[in-house]
Amino acid sequence: MRASTKEAPVIPAALLTPSRAELDAARVRIGDVGAAFSAGYAALGLAATGLAGVIRRALAAGDIEAVAVAVRRLEALDQAAAERRAAVIHADQARPALRVVGGR
Repeated sequence: MRASTKEAPVIPAALLTPSRAELDAARVRIGDVGAAFSAGYAALGLAATGLAGVIRRALAAGDIEAVAVAVRRLEALDQAAAERRAAVIHADQARPALRVVGGR
């Protein structure tokens, strides 16, 4: 690793919290891929691809606003995928168990 004498930029937590509109957009994006929570995580993975590079380049350039936008987008997608997973698990638990006919 390279040592750096530059001070790390400080990003206020308020800039890292997704807005309602950002969360709604992420929910739509995650919801568009299907009902299974695995599909939600696949969408999260596809959408998140490249965000680490965006964040790294923005940090290197000192562009705190771009860092915050990318982190908020990632956080919103993560929350939307977690909500989808919880909804699928809840729906699965609410469904009556299958009875095996003729089984032992």
